[in-house]
This record gives sequence, C-alpha cells and structure tokens, in this order.
Amino acid sequence: MKSYNLLVIWIISIMLAGCSLASTPDYTPAGNTQPTQLTQLTPSPELVESTETGDLTQVTQTEASPVLIAPTDPGPVAAPCSGVLTSPNMEGPYYSPGSPERNSLIETGMPGVPILISGQVFNQDCTPISGASVDFWQADAIGEYDNSGFRLRGHVVTDQAGNYAMETIEPGLYTGRPAHIHVKVFAPDGRELLTTQLYFPGSEDSPDVQAAPDLLVIYQELDDQGRKQVFFNFIVQD
Repeated sequence: MKSYNLLVIWIISIMLAGCSLASTPDYTPAGNTQPTQLTQLTPSPELVESTETGDLTQVTQTEASPVLIAPTDPGPVAAPCSGVLTSPNMEGPYYSPGSPERNSLIETGMPGVPILISGQVFNQDCTPISGASVDFWQADAIGEYDNSGFRLRGHVVTDQAGNYAMETIEPGLYTGRPAHIHVKVFAPDGRELLTTQLYFPGSEDSPDVQAAPDLLVIYQELDDQGRKQVFFNFIVQD
C-alpha cells in the first residue's frame, strides 16, 4: 500500500509540473521544432496593412505605391527677359539681304567648332515676339566671308513664344576684329528692329566688347550632339 501511495504521489507531481510548463509563455509545444515568431518587415516608403493570422498579428507589405522620381537635370536654362534693350552694333560691309530660311549654317565638310545659338526675342515690355526674323551672317573658321553666295548666312523665324535656334560654327578672327557673328532682327511685318553683333570668349578686352559688354556671349555645357551652347535673348524696341 505504501508503494501504491508513493506511485500516486509521483504521478500527481509529474502532472502538476506539466501544467506549470504549459502555462509558461516561453513554452514550446512538443513536435514544434521552431518557436513561433512575429516577423518584422523592413520599413519602406510604401504603405503597410495588418492581417490576423491565428493568435499572432503579422505585418504584411501591400502593393508598392507609385514613387515620384525627380526629373533629370534639364541642363542650362536661358536667362529670363531683363527688360534692357540689346545694344546695337555696326552692320559692317558684308551684309547680304535675302538670306535663306534655315536653322543650320553648317554645310557638309565645313571645318569649325559647332555651336548652337538659341534664346528668345522680346520687345521692351518683355513680351515675346512671334514671327520675328533673326538673320545671321559671319566669317568662316579662318576669318573669311562668302560675298558671292550665302555660305554661313541664313535666318530663322521665331515661334509663338519668341524662341529661335541657329546652328553654326565658331567664327574665326580677321585683322582688326575680335571673333563675332552679325545679327539683324526683323519684325513680322519686315521692319528692321535691331542690327548688332555677338562676341565670343577671348574678346573681353576688345574695344567692341568694352563698349557693349552685353553682347559678349557665354558658352554653356556641350549639348548631346557635342555642340557648344550659347543662350542669348534679343530685346528690341518694337
């Protein structure tokens, strides 16, 4: 009988110990090789939502929200209209009226450093002038003009926002003058609004630039075609 009583006491002790373990939070049930864990997702810019999974709350990531991507660098931007009239400059002896309308003066095999001159034409109130004609003529890379035809001569017409663009080459020097390109601006009705010249880096100390420093252009970064870029606004008395 005594042995029987000891056996009963031993069985009751084991049962009480089992109950104690089952009530412990860190207890791992038999047959479960890994304890159940709450998975923490890495925070991200996207929204997250909670769903109930059994006795545990699991955080799940929803479908990614659209992400705004900053635009790529647009590159150099032309200066806004200053309201100051562009300085006039002498016409010189080599102007030829009636130049062809074209947006590039570069011809096949023509030597020289390519440049792109662009900007807007404004009146004195900074209103863009649509339909204005911007006429260019210049010397070639060795400082010579074509006075029998229209080589390195041409004009473009501004769009509704007064924009213009002309592709050409860097002008060469000739005796007594810094590098320059001649320009005339005509109103849509044909009136001449401006005769001037654009001067290039290296001409800062010349009397021409000293007298009209606003006519000195500044080179910007090369464009995607390897051309030197010049931004220049013509502001004229309309």
